[in-house]
Amino acid sequence: MDSEKKHTSNESIKIPVKWIVSIVVILVVLILVFILMNSGIFSKTTSSDVSEKEAADKVLNFVVTQAPDSNVTFVSSSKEGSLYKITLNIDGQEVPVYATSDGKYLVVDMIPLN
Repeated sequence: MDSEKKHTSNESIKIPVKWIVSIVVILVVLILVFILMNSGIFSKTTSSDVSEKEAADKVLNFVVTQAPDSNVTFVSSSKEGSLYKITLNIDGQEVPVYATSDGKYLVVDMIPLN
């Protein structure tokens, strides 16, 4: 005779309810954490923007160190959207450059999309 036991239609495989509930809870928690991480709730709540003067100083210092033989002076600055427009006088010519509002990046030229 076969030593295999065959399940009849009256028998059922019993899975503990605690296991099912635990797996569902873990999945729900993982999905919620993923959604919250991507929504920006856990990101910095403080503004990382620098002031207009700080951005202008950073840009001026950067240009002076990159072109030490040029005569570079600050002319003006203004906020334009999420960028600071900083106008410099470089060897007698006014040159507008842009800095990101966090003061981390210099944008030499912007191309309007409209």
